[in-house]
Amino acid sequence: SNQKSLSSADNYNHRFNMRMEYKIDSNNSIFFIPSINLQGNQSNSESSVQNYFGSNDSVSKSFIKSMADRSGYNIRNNVMYRHSFAKKGRSISVGFNTNFTRNSGEAITDAVFRFFNNGMSEDSTRNQFADNLTNGESYTGTITYTEPVGKKGQLQFEYSQNVKKNK
Repeated sequence: SNQKSLSSADNYNHRFNMRMEYKIDSNNSIFFIPSINLQGNQSNSESSVQNYFGSNDSVSKSFIKSMADRSGYNIRNNVMYRHSFAKKGRSISVGFNTNFTRNSGEAITDAVFRFFNNGMSEDSTRNQFADNLTNGESYTGTITYTEPVGKKGQLQFEYSQNVKKNK
């Protein structure tokens, strides 16, 4: 068997994260926490294989070339209001989160196969194309209540509702 292969890939990933806090007064705050992620990947590969039954007696040959190009983004946002009560450690927060995603990709595979049998050859080809697109969004509302327990403990109650949609 004789095999040769070559491949390459380029990846990128960019992230932007931020946190802003606005103190209305000593007991009330609003938080704004956005983030954006961008990603991509491009890859290529080639391979060739020759299989032998005996010395210089080829049984099959193949050549395969693949290319893929993928990209996507994720945009998140969290807005939260927090009220701290007079008792240290007691608070209530109301938050709303949004998340939007998009991922797309294409992949192409071209392959040629040749099989040898009793002095005859038979060829086979494969040409494949795959297209993948996914969009998603989600919305989440959260209410959180904290209560101090002892000198260093804290009890937290949280209620959350979430709606997701992918297509």
